[in-house]
Amino acid sequence: NLVFAHEAQMEILRFVRHELPDEVPFPLHPEPGGLILWAETSNGDCCYWLSDPPDSPDAWPVIIGDARGPVWYRHDGPIARFLCDLIEGYTAVPMLAPYLFRSWTFVPNRR
Repeated sequence: NLVFAHEAQMEILRFVRHELPDEVPFPLHPEPGGLILWAETSNGDCCYWLSDPPDSPDAWPVIIGDARGPVWYRHDGPIARFLCDLIEGYTAVPMLAPYLFRSWTFVPNRR
């Protein structure tokens, strides 16, 4: 349930930000430009959009938050470019296992 997961993550991040403000360097939804959860890995890492600018979701950067510490990764997006860069090996997300996509092949559709 993505809505429940999003609300739970926002609650956790608000608590962390209250206790350790420097560890959450982004606004949190529903704050303007706040993080919006769109996926979680099986390891507990969280994938967010940084909803800025609010009226241009195709321009939202992708933010990955480490499940075990205050490590954040930012890709300027959009999400399709992030996923292509990840699969093609053009970007490496520190908290994701480096072997994750090693055996995958990505062939762009050239229609």
